[in-house]
Parts: sequence; structure tokens; C-alpha cells
Amino acid sequence: MLFLVAISAIALPHQVGAAVDSACASPSLSIDTKTVTVEGELLVTGQNFGTKCYDEETPPLGEGVLGLPNQDIEIVMTQSDAAILVARGNAGNDYNFVVTVKLPPEFTTGVLTVTARYMVADSVEFSEFTYPSDIVVTAADGSPETMESGSIASFGPEISEDVFEQTMNRATYFWFFLSVVLFGMWYRVNRKKLH
Repeated sequence: MLFLVAISAIALPHQVGAAVDSACASPSLSIDTKTVTVEGELLVTGQNFGTKCYDEETPPLGEGVLGLPNQDIEIVMTQSDAAILVARGNAGNDYNFVVTVKLPPEFTTGVLTVTARYMVADSVEFSEFTYPSDIVVTAADGSPETMESGSIASFGPEISEDVFEQTMNRATYFWFFLSVVLFGMWYRVNRKKLH
């Protein structure tokens, strides 16, 4: 029986072996700077972007404590009334992501906010997390760079390969080892009948 528990822990990702004692960590953002020029970039790091929270129960096969990593996360910059999508992508298996985003060419000196929009399980609307501090936008040091308007950065793994296929691989290994264990138990019980 202990062997079966050990095999289950190996086969499942993200500490799936048991439910955690505390509440799940919420999605959050961190940004590498508080000031950026109008032609500059921001390094945005996201953490804890998962679809569910299994803090009081064991996650299903192939999921972790935060469910599956979020897909199609959108990073939006807002200045005054202008909200512009600057990046879209997926969280990795650790529920985190990192992306470098350029300021939209429409933005001027002043302040901006950065928001992550994402979907959670059993919801039809986006949830949002806005970085808690405004980013100050200053004038450029030299001649403005030419930036492509409307370009959207991408980040994270390809979902079809990183999540679906890895989940299926883990499930295959799990059922293989489970079948070996069950056959061993059956053989042990019935070996006298077989001889």
C-alpha cells in the first residue's frame, strides 16, 4: 500500500499527493521598475496563476494545488482612458510567467497601471489583478524609437504540448504502475491456486 502511495506521488505534478493546510496563494504581479520612459519596456512577472484552489481537498489526477496553469492570460496597460493589450500567454507548470512588454506608442508622460486578466474554472468572465503601484512614465532621453503599433508580446509554454501532453504522459505512467501493483497483489493472493 505504501508503494502505491509513493507511485501516486511520483505520477502527479505540483505536490498533488495531499491537500495543503492553508488557503491557496492568489495571482499576483511584480514589475522590475517604478519608472519607465515613453519608449521603454517593463519586465512583468506573474505568480500563482492557476484555475482552481484545492486547499481543502486532493486535486484530481493531472492537476496541482492551484488546478491547471492559466491559459490566455492578458496583460493590459492603462493610461487615462486608454486600456491597451500588450501581451498574451500562458502560465508554466509552476503557475508563473515572465514577459517583457513595450509601452504602447500612444502613451505619453504621466502614470500607467498594469493589469493581468485571466479566467478561473467555472467562470465565464475574466478575473483581474492590477499591480498595486502606478508606474511613472517619463520623457525619452533621446530620439523616440519607432515601435510597431498594436504589437502584442507572447509568453509561456505551448499549451498543447506543455499541459495536455504532459498530463496525459503522467496519467499513462500512473495507470501503468497501478496495474503493476494490482497484478502483484493479485498474484500474491492467488499464487497457491496457480501452482
